[in-house]
Amino acid sequence: MRNLVIKREKSFVGCLGKFKVYIVDPNSNDLKIYKQPCRKLGILKNGEEAVFQIPDEEVQLYIIGDKMTKSFCNEFVKISAGDSDVYLLGKCKYNPFMGNPFRLEGQVDEATKANRKRSKKKALTNLLPWILVGFVIGFCIGLFSDKALTEPETFETDGMTITLIQEFVEVPYNGFAATYETDDMLVAVTKETKPLSTDLKDITLDEYAELLISGQEEDGIVCSDLLTENGLKYFEYQVADGDGTYYYRDYVYETQDAFWHITFICSNETSWVANITSISEWAQSVTFN
Repeated sequence: MRNLVIKREKSFVGCLGKFKVYIVDPNSNDLKIYKQPCRKLGILKNGEEAVFQIPDEEVQLYIIGDKMTKSFCNEFVKISAGDSDVYLLGKCKYNPFMGNPFRLEGQVDEATKANRKRSKKKALTNLLPWILVGFVIGFCIGLFSDKALTEPETFETDGMTITLIQEFVEVPYNGFAATYETDDMLVAVTKETKPLSTDLKDITLDEYAELLISGQEEDGIVCSDLLTENGLKYFEYQVADGDGTYYYRDYVYETQDAFWHITFICSNETSWVANITSISEWAQSVTFN
């Protein structure tokens, strides 16, 4: 047997979550991940360095968020056979659609890269039905009243209220406190409860925003600097995929017990240009009880 040492770097992203560490073991009934029987080694807390015992032969390792999201909020790595101790380093990466998964630092092998691609596809598969439902609802509403869709409407979740327009419909997505969408826009609300202990409990709003920005930039997304408009702080970025370019503006807010960020996403440049003034107004409308 040998030691497996995993260091989870301290990060505000997913700071309250405990990740579970598993190895593939045909003789275990603890959990199946991608139909592979796995044995639980233990848990990994924020900022913790944990030591586990693993056999000397090749080991397949999974680090997951929880059983409900194991198919897409996970990290996988093959550990070669040997008798030397193994050291791994990683932290949570900001991606609410995937549950803010744990990611290993440094170079990773092809098996790890392939698993990340598989996880992204699985997350998209889980989201697609909700996206389709939202589009269908929005289309049906539009058939009955185009004028009413431009009227203001206030939405509320967990003490947060935002005034949008009636064109938006609320459709749940995993990882968000609330989401509202039209056929070309999505408004995603994220709440991060402040930790009661550790040095992260005294983080400022600017520092929280910079953590979000650095998390995006680590994934190769170029963000603007943290900007201020009418007393609100926000940053912008664009994400290109096979279907085109998505335009993002993230506003950050602070309450006594939590940080919030509200992301406005436009599916194309035309929508972005047409709605940018409204986005500023909608962000100004946010209040907290």
